[in-house]
Amino acid sequence: MKKSEDRVNITKIARNAGVSLTTVSRVFNKHPYVKEEIRKKVIAAARKIGYAPKGNAVKRNIGVIVEDTGNLHKDPYLAMMLASISSQLSSTSLGMEIVSMRNLDKLEENFINISLGILYSEESIQKLRKLKNTSVILLNNISEGFSSVCSDHRQGIKIAFKYLFDHGHKRIAMLNNALEVWGNLERNAGYMEAISEAKIDFDERLLGICLYDSAKETVEKVLNAGITGIIACGEGVILRVMHELNRIGVKIPDELSLISFETAGVSEYLWPANTTVSQNFDSIAKNAITLIEKQLNGEFDNPVKIILDNYIIERDSVKTLTSQK
Repeated sequence: MKKSEDRVNITKIARNAGVSLTTVSRVFNKHPYVKEEIRKKVIAAARKIGYAPKGNAVKRNIGVIVEDTGNLHKDPYLAMMLASISSQLSSTSLGMEIVSMRNLDKLEENFINISLGILYSEESIQKLRKLKNTSVILLNNISEGFSSVCSDHRQGIKIAFKYLFDHGHKRIAMLNNALEVWGNLERNAGYMEAISEAKIDFDERLLGICLYDSAKETVEKVLNAGITGIIACGEGVILRVMHELNRIGVKIPDELSLISFETAGVSEYLWPANTTVSQNFDSIAKNAITLIEKQLNGEFDNPVKIILDNYIIERDSVKTLTSQK
């Protein structure tokens, strides 16, 4: 943009916001001593004419919205996803700003018009619906009205179940976390389809919710049901399950086989190294960035959903049974 055009736009913003040119400059330069009410007026005026200050061009910044930026170092899944997004962005002209749900105003302040959302709670999704100037592409979640790029959680559970079944296991438990989110509901559906295809009767004792305060009870319940294999879904679940199995003294895989689901950067370092259903994080990120570039170029308006297959990484936590116990 030419300097004269830039000056005209800033003058128009100042007039529409009812402030001075100096105040507009302070807002765009993130000066700390500007009242929040004034800051919002200036940003709204800039948005109205489609103006973004230099260094904040719409096509150079995307947001990555997470529940809480304070937990980034504690969540292996989130860390792997962010690393893949950053890697994929390195070959584009786009930048990345991580924003927590508590600071969604940063999207408006930094003129970010499109974001990726690594979010799962319905409360967070409803807040995203209220964003006026930022569209969001969800990662590993599907909700009406949003574009999404996801792993096929249903397919992931089915290939895990088949892997155990092909190794002689018929009493196979699946332990999940909260069932109310899309991915976990898909896993539950995948389990039901898998036992139906294997012509195995459903036993409700083999489905469990493994939260921090229920791991002991849940693991004991499925063990008492005579299982020979467990599919543990999620990083927290697999760590809690292995802790309880070690506490009880159950040997993996000699006494119980175990497949973990999506334990990014964790499963290969457990003992024994876990056979894992793995998501392709780079593929998720690559497809999401491609959607962003297409949306910025005006190539589509309606929500798009991309579902990607998972794959098995064979390690040391599954034993082949010669006969069913």
